[in-house]
Amino acid sequence: MQQCAKCASSVPDGRTSCQICGAELDPATSKASGPTGLQAPVLSASPAAQDVDAQNLPGIPGVDRPDAPEDVLAKQIGGGAPRASGGVELRRTLAGDIIEVPVSGPVRAGGPLLGDTKPGGPPPRPIPTAGGPRRSSLPPQKQSAMDGEDGGGGGTSSVGLILVILLVIVLAGGAGGYWYWQQSRPAAAVTLFMESVNAHKWNEVYDQMELPAQVSQQLTKETFQQMMSLMGSNLKIGSVKIEGTTITGDTAKVKVTATTTIGAASKTDTTDIPLRMVNGIWKIDFASGGAGLPGVGAPGR
Repeated sequence: MQQCAKCASSVPDGRTSCQICGAELDPATSKASGPTGLQAPVLSASPAAQDVDAQNLPGIPGVDRPDAPEDVLAKQIGGGAPRASGGVELRRTLAGDIIEVPVSGPVRAGGPLLGDTKPGGPPPRPIPTAGGPRRSSLPPQKQSAMDGEDGGGGGTSSVGLILVILLVIVLAGGAGGYWYWQQSRPAAAVTLFMESVNAHKWNEVYDQMELPAQVSQQLTKETFQQMMSLMGSNLKIGSVKIEGTTITGDTAKVKVTATTTIGAASKTDTTDIPLRMVNGIWKIDFASGGAGLPGVGAPGR
């Protein structure tokens, strides 16, 4: 068994180089003494004086002493080259050889992960630290709403647009409803007038008429009631059908088809009944000279 003079490793007989450090063996000086594995180290000859002085010089060869042979580890140790990350790093062995050692990537700081206690559970997430980035605890919907409020009025403009659309719909519906209401009011006034005549409610009939000025001065409500109680007791109006309504400002015309019965005589006629709005109320306009019940003339004629 031989012994390496450089690293003092046991080398089998017959080898000319050390299997550990690769140093060449000198058969004359590498003869080991002692049992295998426990041989006494073979001391090499003392270095020359100039070698001792070279070893004791301060600084890093190739960096602080450019004339000296460059040390491949000098730049790595002195900061001249960046430290490898995830690759290899040069290191010197105890025997003085330079080898490449794999360097692993950065390791996460120790500590448990939330969500990794049960298999099949939610994905793990790091425990928040005091110095780490803070996340909002608001739900995504509420956070989005707050972002819309603080984001330059985008949410406000959307709300304003919705309000404008609703206002247009309400106005359009209101206009249509008002038009329908206006169209139906004259027809309703005529229908109410026919019902009052058929029920012989002459006081109500008088209030629903607009008479000429000269007639209204002579024909009072009491006179009209007495006259119609005698003349209209046998007056009946059968079926009434509203054919259509035409409104022009504060006047209107309602086309009516009705069957009028006086005693034993019956007649069906279609008449355009004129109306006038007086103090916001539609009244049968006998002042225009064209009013009258279907088959019956105007009152007072």
